[in-house]
Amino acid sequence: GATGSGKSVCTHNILTQLYCNYSYNTEFYICDLKKTELNNYRNLKSTIEYVDNVDNIEKIIDKLLDECDSRHLLFTEYKVKNLQQYNKKVNKRDRLPNIVLCIEECVRIMSDKKLQTKIAELAFIARSAGMVLIMTIQRCTKNLMSPDIKASLLGKIGFKVVSRINSQVIMDDDR
Repeated sequence: GATGSGKSVCTHNILTQLYCNYSYNTEFYICDLKKTELNNYRNLKSTIEYVDNVDNIEKIIDKLLDECDSRHLLFTEYKVKNLQQYNKKVNKRDRLPNIVLCIEECVRIMSDKKLQTKIAELAFIARSAGMVLIMTIQRCTKNLMSPDIKASLLGKIGFKVVSRINSQVIMDDDR
């Protein structure tokens, strides 16, 4: 959505609900590329990492990809398909938390094709591992957002955009 369309308000509402209702069993990784928008979440107990620069995002993505791989090995060992089934099968102290990764204003990382590939991979395998990816972007164009990332997103929320073309890109409408 365009500037002033409500992206940040919506992101705050989603994160606030997640923190208030699920922080007891959820870890948060916050990437605030606006540098000030998500500052309120920086020092909360459930925030594992907070970064406000592009250089550190790849480290978080790599860490979460490794975590997905580790979880999937555990799931195979326990003969389950996802985090929910795993957590039902193990002792309370061995349960794994859900993970939320929020990237505010991801346009700043979209020029890095290698990073886009990693984000798409994470988004494809994250759901069964108990991970959720929240990304905001001001202007979604075909050149900025890789088709792999778009295909891996579970849901999209579109706000007012500058042109009909942007709206068509968000909703995959080629009319």
